[in-house]
Amino acid sequence: MVAQSIAWAYAPGNEPQTEESPFDLKAEGPRALTIAGVLALENAVLSARACYVIGTIQPCRSSARA
Repeated sequence: MVAQSIAWAYAPGNEPQTEESPFDLKAEGPRALTIAGVLALENAVLSARACYVIGTIQPCRSSARA
């Protein structure tokens, strides 16, 4: 599986955002649908059995984001 997230899915707050920043789970309309898709994609990647990271295969992070 190859996945690429988007940088504008984060909740409003201090910038710049980081990987630990929460998603904008209070989004409405089309943005809410986009955020839900990104969250599903990231959870699928994080639940994968192994990840390819810069030339090596290793366990993925074990916790999915919410």
